[in-house]
Amino acid sequence: MKTVNILRRKTCFVSDIILLKSDANYTHVFFRDGKQLTVAKTLKKMEATFSELGFIRTHKSYIVNPTHILKYYEVDSEIQLTKNLKAAVSRRRKDALEQVLQN
Repeated sequence: MKTVNILRRKTCFVSDIILLKSDANYTHVFFRDGKQLTVAKTLKKMEATFSELGFIRTHKSYIVNPTHILKYYEVDSEIQLTKNLKAAVSRRRKDALEQVLQN
């Protein structure tokens, strides 16, 4: 299994991460076990690492693990994820998301 370093001493499995959500200069990382971790990095800095691992940027505020996507609501421009989490989908990133969902 692939692992990723979120903080210097915090390593976790990629499959355990559901969602990364932006909050100004912080990023909230949501895990499969229901825990949440706040990191003092912007989502843009986190994107470089996580895009290499197959994560998708769906909105300026969200990076999503595609393995945790349950349903895509095209009308609402929203994704339903595991653990009852939701993420918005921007118009510009909609096509890229639909390509990933088809594969």
